[in-house]
Amino acid sequence: GVEQVAVVRYTDADGRPAIRAFVQAEAGAEVSAEDLRAALAGRLGDAAARAECTVVPELPFTRSGKLLRSVLRRVCTGEPLTDEDLSMIRDPVVAASLARRLR
Repeated sequence: GVEQVAVVRYTDADGRPAIRAFVQAEAGAEVSAEDLRAALAGRLGDAAARAECTVVPELPFTRSGKLLRSVLRRVCTGEPLTDEDLSMIRDPVVAASLARRLR
């Protein structure tokens, strides 16, 4: 099963709007991006079918538990994380792990 999902809209390298879902699976669960996309396409239509989907071990949160969508957008666009991003994130290793998954 799925524990958490974060969806971000960003501008891709060609200047077009894009959508990416970052999916954190429940502990011990096997989740594939392809299966998730297919399941959502039937419910959400074309937008979900076109969205990129990345399964991640953990999402980036602040120390107080707020999701850092700015970090997810920077990961999508390949922009470097700012000092402000790194100062707020609970575990900076999570951001580096996300960036590696998208390369």
